[in-house]
This record gives sequence, structure tokens and C-alpha cells, in this order.
Amino acid sequence: MKILLLPLDERPCNASFPGRLFPADKVQILLPRKLGHKKKPADFSVLSDFLFEKAKDADALLLSLDMLLYGGLIPSRLHHLKTETLFSRLHLIRELKEKYPALPIYAFATVMRCPAYSSDDEEPDYYERFGSAIHARGASMHRALAGLTTSSEAEGPVPSPAGLLPAASNSPSPAGLLPAASGEGEISAPFSSDPAGSTSAEPVPASSLDNEDSQDPELCLSGDFETCLEDYLARRALNKQLSLQALELVKEGILESIVFPQDDSMRFGFPAMDQEEIRRRILTLGLTERAMMYPGSDEIALTLLCRILLNHHGFLPKVYVKYLTDGARSLIPLYEGLPLSATTSYQLHAAGCITADTCAEADIVLLETAPSGSMEEAWLQPSRSPSYFAERNFPEMLSFIKRMRGAGKVVTVADNAYANGGDLDLIRILDADHLLMDLQGYAGWNTNANTMGCAIAMGVCAFLYGEQGLFPDPASETHRRNFLISRYLEDACYQADVRQCVTKKIPPLGFDYFFTGEEEGEVRDLILAELQIRIKTELSSLADRIQIRRLTLPWKRMFEIDLEALLS
Repeated sequence: MKILLLPLDERPCNASFPGRLFPADKVQILLPRKLGHKKKPADFSVLSDFLFEKAKDADALLLSLDMLLYGGLIPSRLHHLKTETLFSRLHLIRELKEKYPALPIYAFATVMRCPAYSSDDEEPDYYERFGSAIHARGASMHRALAGLTTSSEAEGPVPSPAGLLPAASNSPSPAGLLPAASGEGEISAPFSSDPAGSTSAEPVPASSLDNEDSQDPELCLSGDFETCLEDYLARRALNKQLSLQALELVKEGILESIVFPQDDSMRFGFPAMDQEEIRRRILTLGLTERAMMYPGSDEIALTLLCRILLNHHGFLPKVYVKYLTDGARSLIPLYEGLPLSATTSYQLHAAGCITADTCAEADIVLLETAPSGSMEEAWLQPSRSPSYFAERNFPEMLSFIKRMRGAGKVVTVADNAYANGGDLDLIRILDADHLLMDLQGYAGWNTNANTMGCAIAMGVCAFLYGEQGLFPDPASETHRRNFLISRYLEDACYQADVRQCVTKKIPPLGFDYFFTGEEEGEVRDLILAELQIRIKTELSSLADRIQIRRLTLPWKRMFEIDLEALLS
């Protein structure tokens, strides 16, 4: 089966994970020859040429509208493209379908996020100064519209930039990684003393961007808060217009379906207001079965690839969801705005699966490790909260895994105990019982939604192509096992431990969390050395069999690595 993929961006989780999990002899995944790089957008002509040249013999197209329209995820938050330019790009989908009417197109488009912290690493430069204030303005406006006069309905603790170290104080900013004047500590400031204190801001029309056709995010860097807010809201409004128009393509049958992943979402704010409007349009157009919206982003290519493959083979696997503690069902994970059980249901449906009522009838078992109380960041582990160390029943979990594997079930673990990294206690328990490679899937990276989508995809891969799958294949099983060991190394060992360890070591070398120099330089070597140690200490049952084949820092920062490992 040949599938074209226009990914969300060039990071490994979006562009490489699908090909690393699903083997080429079963699924040939084709990507454009060149994508963008972080804030630099992809060349639209390269994307267009790729689609029209490769679609003639493709079985399906996985299409990121963020990539097609704006050049990638980060450029979607920065662009100053004209309205007519963007609608012309959207029209390309119609032209492609007219030329290749048999090509099924599965689209996805993120709802632009509004982080609660002040950082310009992935946002316009003015977000370093006004980020928390912009978020607060949106949350204040949304609560006012909802008739809430206080912030009693808030989401809980405001998360800091993903994966960063805690500040020495109780501020959510990263210790020593951002300057004290960055504004991170002002997130909880009263509205009355903050530029976000007023609810008088009105969303500006998208036409305010029409005097530009560039990707320059710095145009109002020197401006005041209201000027920057105007720029931000104009881009939001235009992006939302494009998303609403994409629904018309679904209605016309040009798109098979569309998913709107909610990137770093919360219950109140500008993104949540946009989500409400898009949901209303979905209902109005009668697209409930073909248009979905739920927390996520970087896992979406894996999710929709599962849906395509399951549709192709004509199967609808049943998935039994097992929570380590029943109270986790109602948990609202960090960076998300829905209860865990709701996100689980959405993710399974998007992947082409259905929920099983009992484990006996299930084809796949999805084990979720989340606590019943508030979710914490992985760098804070081990947690001292009883919801982590007392309520989660690890002895019963081990027995359950062994029973399910003995019954021939595919078992995959969504390690969503923490945000931005796996649960090291869980890894040690599985390692001590020699169960790490007895699982068919494991993921514990970034957000709960990223983790869950990846874990589900690994389960579907094993269901289809594993040793006991519907179409067993040794090469497929090798792919999956290598991807599995890579997840243990990257998600648990790196994100939960090594990332913070190395971040503390690099300032004397002239580097910091947001700048590591080269993709394969001194910082990379430090990371590799620390991972070799963790292989012996955290993955000791497999230590003699693990080989790290590839390790780079694709965006020259500490947040993500590009890691490939082999298991002999």
C-alpha cells in the first residue's frame, strides 16, 4: 500500500515515526523531498509538485493543512500570508481530487494554541513579552462570555514550557533556563495589574493581515501589547476561516474526513472559543461522523495511518481500556481540556477502533498509567502524591499483563502518568519482571494525547503485522520491536531523566535548553553518554541487546531528540 504523507512538520514524531513503526514492505510512505525547519516554512511549490506527481498511483493521502497552507505547525502561528493566497492553496485540494478522483484524502488541521507561559521558542517573538498576558486575556474573555465572573472554573495549575526544569521558587518558569525578566513568573498576576486585565479586546478581521504576504513573525515586536494582540487575533481569525472552509470540502466529499487536533489546549481561552465555533459548524453541516476534534497534534499521522490501514484490510479491532486506577477516567491531563476517558474514546475512534466492554472480547488491550489526582511533570518524579504511589495498583497490573499476554491479546501501554516523559517507576517494575519486550507497545512522550495516539498505533501495528497478527511478517515485527525499544529510551530515559540532567551540565559550554549548537555536537555526545548509562540502570534486562543507531537534536534544542535504536 502506498500512502502520501504531508506531515505536520519535519520533526521525527511527525515525519519519521509512521515509517519507523510500519514496515516499507507493507506500507510505503512517501514524503516531499524537502520540508521546512522549525520557524522556516516549507516551500509551497515543492509541496504542490509532490502531491500532483505522486498522487497518480497512491492509495491514500494523509494531508496536514498546517503544512499545505502555512508551511508547517510553527509557521501557522507566525505567518502574514494574504487571505487570497491561503484560499488559493486550499483550492489545490479540490484540483487534486478532480485530477485523481479515486484518491481518498484524510486531512488534519490544528486549532492554533495559546500557551499560558511567555516564550517565543515556538510562537511570535512578542510572545516572550506578552504570552501569559495574551493567554489571560483569552481566558478572561471566554469566562465572561460563559457567564463566569471568577476563575473558579480554571483548569488548575498553569503548565510551564514542556519539559523544562522547575524554577528555584514556586514560579512555573524553568530554573536557570529563562531570564528572570522573561515574564514567566507573571502568569498568576491579577488581571487588574496586567495588560490582560480588560475584556474589551475584539477579535480583528482576518483582512487586517492582507497588507502582507510574508512569513515574518517580528513585524510588531517593538509594538505595545494591544498591537501584538491585534496581530495574534488576526492570524487566529484567518486560520479559523480556513478550517471552517475545509469542512465544506468534507461536506462535498473531496475530503474523506478531517481531524482538528487541539494543540496544548485548556478549557478556557482563545483556542477553546475557536473550538466551540468549529464544533457548531460540524453539527450544522451534519459531519459528526467525518469531522472530529480532540486533544493532540504530533501523533495524528500515526492515528490516521491506522485508520487507513484498518479500512484497507476491512477490520475494526476491539480495544479494552484498562486504567491503573479507576479515578483516572475523570482526570484532565496537563495541556488538555477534556477528561482522560473522553480523549481515549476520541483517539480510538479516530484510529479506526472500537471500545470493548470486556477484556475477553478485545483484540487489543490499552493500559493507561495516569493517576486519579492532578497530573505532574515527569521531571518532578517520583511524585509524593498518594494518587501516584498508593492508588495505582502495580501488583495487579503485572498480573493483568501476564494474563492478557497468556490469552494472546495485544497489550500496549499509554504511559500517561506524567506529562513530558515516562514513569521511571513503571519502567523499573517492567524491567525487573522481564516484561519490557513482552508488550506490543509503549509510549510516554510529550502530552497525554501524543502518548495515547502512539501507543494505540503500536497496538494496531501488532494486531495487523505482529507475530500473532492477522498478517504476520518477521520484518514487520523487527520494525515494531526496534520502535518499542526506541520509545523506552527516548520517552522514559531521555524525556523523564537525561534531558534535565544534561540541561544542567551545558551552560558552562555556552549552551542552554533552547540552544544546543549542532545537531550532532557536544550536547549530543553528552546525551548519548547518559543514555548508555540509563540502558544499564533502567533497562538492565535488555542492556546487552540494545544499540543506539542514531541520535541527533533536530531543532538544536533539548526538548526533542531524533533517536533510533536496534534490539538484537
